[in-house]
Amino acid sequence: MRPCRPKTHAAFAAILLATAAGCKHAEPQLVSNTLEVQPASLSFAYDETGIPKRIGVETNAAAFRFSVNYADAEAEWLETALGEACITVSATSANRSEHDRSATVTVTADRAEPCTVTVTQRAQGSPDIFSITLSPELLEFPADGDLTGEANVVTAGSGLSARTETDDTWYTARMNGNKVVVEAAPNTAAARREGCVTVTNAQGGSAVLAIGQAGMPETFDIVLDPASLTFAASGDGLTKTVTVATQGTGITTETTADCAEWLAAAAEGNRITVTAAINYGGERSGRITVRNTEGASAPLEVTQKAAGDDGIALEPRKLTFGPEGGSKNCAIVTEGTGLTAETDAGSTAWLAASAEGALLTVSVAPWDGSGLRSGTVTVRNAEGGEAVLAIEQSGTETADLSGTWQWSSRCTTDEGWEDAVTVSGTAFVVRDGDGYTITGIAGAGIRRLGATEPEMHLVLRNGRAGISYGEAFEKDGIRYYSAAQLSFPSGIIKAWTATETFAEITVEETTLDGRRCERMTLPDLLAADSALFPDKAQLWGETGEVCYIYYETMRIGGSEIPVPIEYHRNIVLTRECP
Repeated sequence: MRPCRPKTHAAFAAILLATAAGCKHAEPQLVSNTLEVQPASLSFAYDETGIPKRIGVETNAAAFRFSVNYADAEAEWLETALGEACITVSATSANRSEHDRSATVTVTADRAEPCTVTVTQRAQGSPDIFSITLSPELLEFPADGDLTGEANVVTAGSGLSARTETDDTWYTARMNGNKVVVEAAPNTAAARREGCVTVTNAQGGSAVLAIGQAGMPETFDIVLDPASLTFAASGDGLTKTVTVATQGTGITTETTADCAEWLAAAAEGNRITVTAAINYGGERSGRITVRNTEGASAPLEVTQKAAGDDGIALEPRKLTFGPEGGSKNCAIVTEGTGLTAETDAGSTAWLAASAEGALLTVSVAPWDGSGLRSGTVTVRNAEGGEAVLAIEQSGTETADLSGTWQWSSRCTTDEGWEDAVTVSGTAFVVRDGDGYTITGIAGAGIRRLGATEPEMHLVLRNGRAGISYGEAFEKDGIRYYSAAQLSFPSGIIKAWTATETFAEITVEETTLDGRRCERMTLPDLLAADSALFPDKAQLWGETGEVCYIYYETMRIGGSEIPVPIEYHRNIVLTRECP
């Protein structure tokens, strides 16, 4: 569902009605429409004011309407707004009376059964029937070992969700029925760490589950020498020894279940003896985890070669080339015979290789592009051994974009674009880490907020530059963001509010009024594919329109929804060449 942007004026959700295929009668038929709302009820705490809650509306009618009736001739205490496919409601004042108060929102559409939503605000001092109780209220984890915990959730509410702290990446949380399940990563640091999980329901109830994890005492860390082992398929050498360095006690080993049939380990003092069985099949790998009683652990990675493996080693295992291309060699080490070299199918136009004796020769064509291109060469022998050589070629470097630019765009504060105007000004582009920050692109919506230096963000990937999501500015304690928003022919509208998004720009040299200039253009169209939208196969092959938004976020039902305050299209920046 597209982001819901509440409006204080009437707005209708335009819906195309499909004509039934194969209709044999020309006379118009009276068709009943569908109308559904979700949820059927909303509840506010007595002092929960100014916080919008969403009523989702689904209908195949051309439009829907709503009205509000207050029980017991109450004065109006709700603020409402109609959006596309939703209605938002919020309490305008605290309920300091002795009784709960309620209102009914009635939603109607042509030729559809009306739907109602009951909205209640609790009285001051009355118990919150949608409150959430957690048992336990604290989950403690060791530094390593069993790193999964659960807490029971007791509530009369529905629509439970769990959210971790924004900056915490060492633990995850999810709901499993009426339990919140938390999984923590091993803590390799000495310091204890803490976090929390906020559990909410659709009715506004919430509770916080505290998370704690012990640190790993530095003096008890485990260091293995060597840290990995490689075994032959058979013959001598199927038993190897690993030294364990630690101040901890009680060394134990644990072999993963999927390799326990062929791999065994035993600890004695500060040594571990590892034994592999004869391998009659392909190459296999496993892991042995070494622990001490103080909670420290270290993994030992084990690989065993395939039966009859006359393996191949390449030195070096990677070759790099500049824009001019050329040829380079690498050594082949193998006991096998009948060596061949094969280039991957996607690189044959610019990459070639041949094997002769113990030498692999790789040739790369010149390249006038920018960024980085890569390929592989696979070397094989008649006995089935193979090795892969990685190839990378860099193109010409991307020109420095930092400096002062003049910009123009089509700008509006309404996603309908009916009132769009052309705006222009001066923008400043400065290097920022692995990309750039563009400051100064703003229209009337931004200026009304009093923001003078909103930011858009450029990132560099493989020598290419593109617009990505980022923080735009902060005003009166509220953070605003900038991002690309995409509209597809299928009707899907998606605000790209993630750092991995990337809408590639173009930079070219042109002539304006007889002067050599550089022109930077932000894309207006974007083709959807599996790389950009791996979880939305329905978009693959569609070309969407791109606009650029400044927005704030609204929390609805435990989710943060982007609410745009300004839109831009056709953004072009120019500057005179030095």
